[in-house]
Amino acid sequence: MARRGLISLFVIFLLAAEILAHEKTYNVVDFGAKGDGYTDDTQAFVNAWSWICHNSTRPSALLIPAEKTFLLDRIVFRGPCNYAIHLKQCPFEAAHNLELLSCTYVQIWGLKLINSPMMHIAVGQSKNVYIGGITISSPSDSPNTDGVHIQKSQHVMVTDSVIGTGDDCVSMSDGAVDVSVSNVTCGPGHGISIGSLGIAGTVATASDIYVSNCTFSQTTNGGGSGFARNISFVNIKMNEVHYPIIIDQYYCPHKSCSYKTAAVQVSDVKYLDVAGSSTSKLAITLNCSQTVPCTGITMDNVNLWSANQGQQVQSNCINAKGSAGNKISPAVPCLTTY
Repeated sequence: MARRGLISLFVIFLLAAEILAHEKTYNVVDFGAKGDGYTDDTQAFVNAWSWICHNSTRPSALLIPAEKTFLLDRIVFRGPCNYAIHLKQCPFEAAHNLELLSCTYVQIWGLKLINSPMMHIAVGQSKNVYIGGITISSPSDSPNTDGVHIQKSQHVMVTDSVIGTGDDCVSMSDGAVDVSVSNVTCGPGHGISIGSLGIAGTVATASDIYVSNCTFSQTTNGGGSGFARNISFVNIKMNEVHYPIIIDQYYCPHKSCSYKTAAVQVSDVKYLDVAGSSTSKLAITLNCSQTVPCTGITMDNVNLWSANQGQQVQSNCINAKGSAGNKISPAVPCLTTY
């Protein structure tokens, strides 16, 4: 699964790179943006995107000058557009959230987002989205400030970025398919979250997710999944993470949830080459439904230890089935050794 997902994303972004090599560049300043850090430039950004989206006769880039600071409210970049659009050279600060809806072949590179009151970047109903080289920062106690949220979108890559928020660094749910997250430094925050229970009991699922070469520092969770399948966490480093590995079919993001036993199955989740420290005794938690157990859980070369000197870590395993390879610490008794 992971290899297939990576290959499809690689091909997609090779094609996107070839298309954008012939792009025409537009400067957001030419659409009225001031970039002085005090003037609200939201409408100028919307005007620039809208004009390029509907009037450009070839692939284009929207340039946001790096030497300026743009004050923005919530922005929705909505497609479909005539041609691919690339956001580049754009470390803009003091921004609220950036939302991509119904977009195809979008590249975002070099953004710097600070203190959004909600999700910093949201990707919805989009395909072939590349997000790289971004920096996201908000206080560790700020709720609902996910770094990147991906929903109802396919073929998305998030790479080479530093994300610290009060919520998930990267979250995926409800139709997130074929997503790659690589070389991301996460913390503070809740880690990388895959799948969750939606509002009013609606079920959100995510599949074909590949997380690799990421570092979690002082986060609540490391790699976690609620309702998901075909997920891989490969070459992950944990530094003082509260729950480094967690699968919870009873996860409740709201104040009140109906804990029904008929959960959506979590299946085919792999943890390979995962190492680091845990601030809690439970370094590994597999909390699965009695009615629909977790299946196909695979662990190999997992080494987790306590961040507190002299303490030991342990695992908790309920209704989970799968296999364990070499060097699994702490031991996970519900997984069969192979």
